[in-house]
Amino acid sequence: MKLTKRKGFNFFRSYYDVYNELETDKDKVAFLNALLDRQFLGIRPEGLKGMAKFAYISQTNSIDTQVKGYEDRVISLNKTTPNYNPWQGVEKVFLNPPQQEKEKEEGKEEGKEEGKEEGKEKEERVDYENIILEFNSFDWKLSKLKALNSERKKHIKSRIKEHGRAELSQAFKKVKESVFLQGENDRNWKANFDWIINSSNFVKIIEGNYDNKENKLNPLMR
Repeated sequence: MKLTKRKGFNFFRSYYDVYNELETDKDKVAFLNALLDRQFLGIRPEGLKGMAKFAYISQTNSIDTQVKGYEDRVISLNKTTPNYNPWQGVEKVFLNPPQQEKEKEEGKEEGKEEGKEEGKEKEERVDYENIILEFNSFDWKLSKLKALNSERKKHIKSRIKEHGRAELSQAFKKVKESVFLQGENDRNWKANFDWIINSSNFVKIIEGNYDNKENKLNPLMR
């Protein structure tokens, strides 16, 4: 069902980060449309493809938490109304003068709740399944990722806490573009997932130590 009369929502930094990492205007527009439709209309995205889909999935927990908080507040405003349908009645209730004060209170409560959400954003659960899907989506020479044990999850969580979810995606892209990390070196060595998420290796990747250099093989640094 559609949400109506929502005036706004917190646009978290993480939304901007993943948007900014998208390489094509088509993906950027698709991501923003999906985000806005979910926040203002309650519509879950369908048909998202490629990196736009991965960008949206990476923010699903935060987006759904915001929408659920809004839904709950709308319902709580009308819990004393018999047989109240929270969606069909939202617009009519908000246009009714006696409800104007309630609307103001709703805005205050929404601000408080979304402020708490922003403070807890770094503590949100990591979508490990999405990370597996993203890693395996690249057409590269690295071994596919089949599962995440507790040690891998610990490293992933640490890297995201230190650098942000968007930087993890950026690191994967840099690995894909690095001929050295793809095995074109004098040892035929290739990076793997565990090597990538190692703290010191991760920093070197995002700082560009393994970016392609003309007529020069990068040194293997562990």
